[in-house]
Amino acid sequence: MNNDRAWMYQRKVKGYLNLAFVKGLENFMQHVISLPSSFNGTNIQCSCSKCRHIGGFWDAKTVKLHLLKNGFVSDYYVWSRHGESYIGGQSGEQSSAYYSNTQDRTYEDNPMYNMVMDATGPSFDPEMPNAETKKLYDILKSSERKLYEGCETSQLSAMAQMLSLKADHHLSEACYDQTSRFIKGILPQDNTFFDSFSGAKKYMEDLGLPSEQIDCCVNGCMIY
Repeated sequence: MNNDRAWMYQRKVKGYLNLAFVKGLENFMQHVISLPSSFNGTNIQCSCSKCRHIGGFWDAKTVKLHLLKNGFVSDYYVWSRHGESYIGGQSGEQSSAYYSNTQDRTYEDNPMYNMVMDATGPSFDPEMPNAETKKLYDILKSSERKLYEGCETSQLSAMAQMLSLKADHHLSEACYDQTSRFIKGILPQDNTFFDSFSGAKKYMEDLGLPSEQIDCCVNGCMIY
């Protein structure tokens, strides 16, 4: 299972958001919201590295944003807080018999857990978000914004993949810009694709997502 869910702890690749993480997170969220036992009212428990399953219950969109921003709590390969059970040293991806939704873990009858949740639970009004919360909602909005009408790929996914390609293949900024202009030119009008490295990088930074900056030649040559 660790290999199957290695994406959970590979949120960044060379300083950029990892496309595999984004896709894996979508699968995780679909799994969670498909299980009634995952919910406490209308909210679900957050598995991000800051909430660590003790930071209270949040709506699904906020949980997704927390995970995009903070990554998963350590060693959560078995989603035990969200309907999975670990039995006999094997995973349900190896044999479905080892997962059981009949032994879902709940914490409503745990007074200590409820006390912690009450003390550390949600403290913001979605109608009046603070700066950090606004960034998280911006990330979610971007993850849902498509490249163009009818396209299955989101703006965030496309730009994360482009920046990963630049890092993986040591593309110069000039090469990246030329390629981006070509791609944007063949897409339908009114697309949301950024046609320059500086535009894509600023877009990611404005969302509060990681990027790395290194010194390079004034001619745009890569440093090896």
